[in-house]
Amino acid sequence: MRILMLSLLIFASGALAFEDVDDIYTPTPEVISITPGDGPIWDGPYAQLFSSGPYMNSAGTGSGGADESRMTASETTYGPGCQLANTNRCADDFTVPAGQTWSITSVTLFGYQTNSGINPTINACYLTIYSGDNPTSGVVVYGDYTTNRFASASWTNCYRVSSSEYGTGTARPIMAVIGNVTTTLTAGNYWMGWSMNGTGSSGPWNAPVVNTPPGGVTGNAQQYTGTSLVWAPLLMGGTSLAYGCPFILSGTMTGLERTTWGAIKTIF
Repeated sequence: MRILMLSLLIFASGALAFEDVDDIYTPTPEVISITPGDGPIWDGPYAQLFSSGPYMNSAGTGSGGADESRMTASETTYGPGCQLANTNRCADDFTVPAGQTWSITSVTLFGYQTNSGINPTINACYLTIYSGDNPTSGVVVYGDYTTNRFASASWTNCYRVSSSEYGTGTARPIMAVIGNVTTTLTAGNYWMGWSMNGTGSSGPWNAPVVNTPPGGVTGNAQQYTGTSLVWAPLLMGGTSLAYGCPFILSGTMTGLERTTWGAIKTIF
């Protein structure tokens, strides 16, 4: 008896709205103190379509064995503001490849409120998708900044820390903030824009995309502020280098890969 085995592998890829040292750009009526609890730690998304880059660059080196998002000694911006209350927004780009269609079901954002503890205080997110090469001239194809699409938030087991806080800093615990999305996008260039709100007195702030080791250019994100009322590139304080904002798109993909697989199956 002759046995034929066929194996196919198909591969498909306010004033100033930044948080520098001492949180000088967000009014803080009083400093809050939230005791860290035993909330769940985020373990990543399912059915990931796209990730704009990592928020963590030092595994297990933080307080209590947590991970860290480390800054260099030259960097002074912990993160850009994305506070809905101040009309502050962040945006970063993504591309749906030729021949593919993405059905997006959720977006994961990464933000924090200073001194919140590891129990999430972020409780709202607002999402807008623009079609085009930048959010200024892009056409809104999904969402707005008035509908709260918040689904959940949980600690990522990671702290955002300056070079003087390596191994000890716990003031900025990065949260994974998941927003519900229901849209289908065909091939093309897009920008994801967002704002967040929370119960803490400082922020929400957005965690930047980071390199390992820290430093250098990490992306081309933009920010819209309630004072400028325009989108502008995000540049790291102290270095003036461009950086990205991490986000993850989850959902399902259809395209050439599935079409090809379906055609192959009809042969047998």
